[in-house]
Amino acid sequence: MSSTRGQTQPRGRYALQALSRTKGWSHAHVHYDEREVTLAIALSECLDEMQKNGGNIEAALSRSPQVAADIKPLLEVAAMLLPATA
Repeated sequence: MSSTRGQTQPRGRYALQALSRTKGWSHAHVHYDEREVTLAIALSECLDEMQKNGGNIEAALSRSPQVAADIKPLLEVAAMLLPATA
């Protein structure tokens, strides 16, 4: 199993291409609909923003207001899992 820790992750339109190249997926015929891809990308970007701003959910959601209602519950769980800052 390969690790992606410390590596820059693909974003936007390249994220789906990267998923299809991930080890173990090369033979799978997985079809994502556009909405799933949009949500996955928005969630990833919001999680990155939360890591940068100390877990501020509203600031993270401002990056993707079009899907905020769909990903807010996931961000709330992620906020509980973030390490406490001193």
